[in-house]
Amino acid sequence: MVLLKPDVVLLDLRLPDKPGFAACREILQQRPETRVIILTSATEERNVHEAIAAGAHGYLLKENDGSSLVAAIVRVAAGHSVLDPSLADQMLNLMKHGVKPTDRLSLLSPQECRVLSYIAGGLTNKEIATRWGWPKKL
Repeated sequence: MVLLKPDVVLLDLRLPDKPGFAACREILQQRPETRVIILTSATEERNVHEAIAAGAHGYLLKENDGSSLVAAIVRVAAGHSVLDPSLADQMLNLMKHGVKPTDRLSLLSPQECRVLSYIAGGLTNKEIATRWGWPKKL
């Protein structure tokens, strides 16, 4: 049951009990009219993509000044979306080149794919290094 009925929520991606993406989904599931702005220091495009997929209406970096934050809140409350200006080029490149964050696996080298498969198999860094013959004896 939702006790508060906020118009706009500022949400970090790093929360003590769950990822911010999950909290965003929960907020919007319980109260779809609420507008969510992710306010974080995470600049990775996969985070921006996942925030948008979770339903966020804005993505801002904590390094902005207070007046920019206030303007973004007002803009999102009015029904618009916001994206931190420092991320605009990154997102435009992503759109131009059609590389989705999930397609990034195809960009890995064969060696990176092998290491990733070891990680997915549950091996530790030490176990992976041992498979590669590390540490090498001098």
